[in-house]
Amino acid sequence: MSTRKPIILIVTSHEELGHVAETLSNAIKKNGTHNVVIISDDKYAGYGKKTRFNLDDKIYAFVERYQENKENKNKEKAGKSKVKGRVRRIRNAVLRFNPSCIVTVTSKAHYIVCETKKQVKFNCPIIDVVNSFIIKKNYVNDETNAYIVDNQEEKQALIQLGVTPKDVLVMGLPYFSDKKTPLEIESLKQDLGLPKITTVLAYFKGMKMDTEIFNLLIDQGRICNIVAFIPSSQTSELRKIIDIKKATNIQIVTSQDEIDKYLSVSDIVVTNLDYALIYKSFQQGKPVICHDPKEEEELSFLLSKGLIMRANEPIDVVDCLYSMLQTNKKESLINAASKWVELADVDNIANYIAAYINTDD
Repeated sequence: MSTRKPIILIVTSHEELGHVAETLSNAIKKNGTHNVVIISDDKYAGYGKKTRFNLDDKIYAFVERYQENKENKNKEKAGKSKVKGRVRRIRNAVLRFNPSCIVTVTSKAHYIVCETKKQVKFNCPIIDVVNSFIIKKNYVNDETNAYIVDNQEEKQALIQLGVTPKDVLVMGLPYFSDKKTPLEIESLKQDLGLPKITTVLAYFKGMKMDTEIFNLLIDQGRICNIVAFIPSSQTSELRKIIDIKKATNIQIVTSQDEIDKYLSVSDIVVTNLDYALIYKSFQQGKPVICHDPKEEEELSFLLSKGLIMRANEPIDVVDCLYSMLQTNKKESLINAASKWVELADVDNIANYIAAYINTDD
């Protein structure tokens, strides 16, 4: 048997958006230098029960390191009387896989991994892939070795909070969206039964405000076709609205796995603050209207950069829509967003992580 490849442990949580962990894992494994294990800090999040791990490496992990891990666990039990819940989950993963590095892809996973390192005192470095457009208060953790961020403002914020500049790299968000050609879009629109008019992807999360926007968009008639993503629990209520209004310009989508397909054929996106959908919209040249009263700071930042139109009230969504259809606002948003994401590349992030480990070693 050949010597097993070193392991990178990616830790996620139920709040993960856009399959970040899997996208990053595939990019790292493509380099061929490391194997990757994905776990969740939350046992209910799906990754925890099914890790992606090469069989030969699994044999090495359990045969080659069995005795050492057993001894480590015994020492741990003697030194720590209480390591509970999520912290125990991360600790066990570190003991089991002996990773060269831990990469966190959500704020919750970042916190739990840092807390585990603080309690358990493991040595492998932590790299946090920051999944936001701004750095929020109290985000920095002394246990973190490096940060990968979306923009220069985030880097400056981390530096002001005491992080060394060399430990912050601006590389964009780790989302990948395959942009289709006009012919592919036309063909897919036909397959999905969408008419050849402006298609609006409206991403709803079940808030009261969403229902109002849903009604307003339907009332615009044949000016646009609407693809509405809503939780399955909301479909019966909204189908009643469609029946009452006799609306024929709308399709309802309930599966998250369908979002990328419908995004590729949409012309305008209406959404709450969803980093994955917004970033993929930027990558595909889809102008974005955001409505999320709970995310004042984040939306204000995106608005200040000319990356989105913001709807403070439900009726503002309609105003923004007509502005895009009747002026050059749509083109200016697309141009600004295209420049914003032009350097973002998940492969570069994967290369940096591997290089950081080698440098750290």
